[in-house]
Amino acid sequence: MVADDAATLDKFMNKNRSAMAADLDGSPVFMVTSGFMLNYEKDRNPDIRFTDVKDYQKDMVA
Repeated sequence: MVADDAATLDKFMNKNRSAMAADLDGSPVFMVTSGFMLNYEKDRNPDIRFTDVKDYQKDMVA
């Protein structure tokens, strides 16, 4: 997830601290329990772009 305004993203992450993690690149990950909850948060936070899951295994296959 990303936002043009770092303060907006920080506020969201602090508010949802128990649902936050970091991926292998250190990027923030918002872990939701359902697609409904993801869409709910997307609607409530239009300034944050929730991106798809990264596929690390593509880079590991030679």
